[in-house]
Amino acid sequence: MSIHNKTRQFSKMLGAGLLVIASLCSTAYAASERLRLDPEELASKARTLNPEVMKLAVKAYHNAYKEGLVRKPYLVVIDYSKPSHKKRMWVFDLYEEEVVYKLHVTHGVNSGNRMATRFSNRLGSLQTSLGTFVTQNTYDGRNGYSLRLQGLEPGINDMAKRRGIVIHGADYASRDYLARNGKLGRSWGCPAIDTEYNAEVIELLEHGSVIFAYYPDEMWLASQEESKRDA
Repeated sequence: MSIHNKTRQFSKMLGAGLLVIASLCSTAYAASERLRLDPEELASKARTLNPEVMKLAVKAYHNAYKEGLVRKPYLVVIDYSKPSHKKRMWVFDLYEEEVVYKLHVTHGVNSGNRMATRFSNRLGSLQTSLGTFVTQNTYDGRNGYSLRLQGLEPGINDMAKRRGIVIHGADYASRDYLARNGKLGRSWGCPAIDTEYNAEVIELLEHGSVIFAYYPDEMWLASQEESKRDA
């Protein structure tokens, strides 16, 4: 099935699913009930992804869909609690309920060295932002073929477009760089990936996929709990 046909069929499924009356609960979430997504099953397919992180990511996808921002059945989960030499970015095809990519991804130069521990929404911080993003258009810039991201969380990542936080390819995110240095290089806050996969990943995700970037930051997690209660 082509990507375009898959997207159309998934959109129909989403629309039908949202007509189902389902109550919110802290363990299942409306997203998994209405979209028939099982976070624990998805996490098991990712192998090294914490099921609790997957639950938050599925809820983020659902919230973005409710806002009318989702156009594609793709959910990207980035777990910044893992070091940069580990593959910590998963691209899920929610139509097929499978992992289509598992990749290395960078963090910002001021977020940490091997591990990211500091995050920011501030202009000029050169730090990574957490939270939920949706993908927008592509362009060719100083980092080559890139994908713009819209941050959906006020005070957490809503400066992403002004900061130029995008997905792009980078030599310092490659397997060769990792083999030489034992860790990835660092970006100015962007989730940069290996140039080997950059174009195909961007073309898959552009215009309406969801990106969820996680770290066990207490303030941010508190905001997630607040949004869950308000849903």
